[in-house]
Amino acid sequence: MKIGILCTDDVRPELVKTYGDYPSMFECLLHASNVSKTSLFFKTYEAHKGEFPESIHDEDAFLITGSKLSVYDKVDWINSLEKFIGKLFSSNKKIVGICFGHQIIAQSLGGKVEKSRNGWQIGVRTAHSVATPSEQQNNLGQFNLIYSHQDEVTSAPEAADISASTETCHNVMMKIGNNVLTFQGHPEFSVEYALELLKLREDLYDDNHLEEARKSLKRLSADDEKVGRLIIDFLLQ
Repeated sequence: MKIGILCTDDVRPELVKTYGDYPSMFECLLHASNVSKTSLFFKTYEAHKGEFPESIHDEDAFLITGSKLSVYDKVDWINSLEKFIGKLFSSNKKIVGICFGHQIIAQSLGGKVEKSRNGWQIGVRTAHSVATPSEQQNNLGQFNLIYSHQDEVTSAPEAADISASTETCHNVMMKIGNNVLTFQGHPEFSVEYALELLKLREDLYDDNHLEEARKSLKRLSADDEKVGRLIIDFLLQ
């Protein structure tokens, strides 16, 4: 399977040498989660620098990464990405979105993204399934992920099924038919990387939230490979 990674941000320069860039984080996650040993081939497109595939058929599926920008920012490449997502969706291409990717897919398909009333949501958080009994197959149930966001999907696209929620964010996992799967959390983040990111961004957070986030990262295990396996299963369906 050929997977195109639409990269929407760069890792901070001081962290790249140790943790790699965002595409390499996703490649590691999906290779580690690929229990069926299906051949996976990755190609990165730097969407945040205006690079997109010449054709939506260049890859079998696409994954959209996180970004420090908001999906409602008036930036040319974000507008281009929205149009590209529309083409993918209308052609029934598989699309996976993470954090910003989750939000931009929702916005592109008729949903709404806004600043969260709960402010920054950081650290490890537990999501619970909100799927109906008929939707339980291939659902995650309860799962932990690392979160780092202040925007959220406040209104999902009409066709979307919201599959999981946390205490402070209702729409953290979204499915649309058999070709869209998105998560607000970051299965690609390691605990070490998340702690370094908190350190670099600590001026953005109040002290109580920062301390709670650090404690959660040291106390709770993230279900990265559990989510990764679901993504693999979704791509191969």
